[in-house]
Amino acid sequence: MTFTWTLFDGRQKRWKERQAELQQQSIRIYRDHAEYQRSMRLRQCLSELEKYDRREKALTEQLAGYERVLSDYAREVEAGQVSVLDYLTVLRNKIQTERDALLMRTNRQLVIAAYNYWNH
Repeated sequence: MTFTWTLFDGRQKRWKERQAELQQQSIRIYRDHAEYQRSMRLRQCLSELEKYDRREKALTEQLAGYERVLSDYAREVEAGQVSVLDYLTVLRNKIQTERDALLMRTNRQLVIAAYNYWNH
């Protein structure tokens, strides 16, 4: 003769299963969110790189314009038609533009490094 008795576990097994399901769901949500953030950062880096490329093109054209103006001013200064102060002002503006171009190239390299980090 066999006697069995089912003990009530207080729905502990079902509660543990539900807890495991919720933990797995949380992990999926965190993973999806991290992937979304990564893709957003990659798109942001690419957008910034496009802006830097446009800005670099504009600065290159601006520097070429300064070169033309400075060569014209140099001839006019020799002829006495333009003051040296005007020439120095244009030269100072050209130097500032060169500094801006250097800073822009440095920032562009930082964006490339960030892109490479997020695109590992």
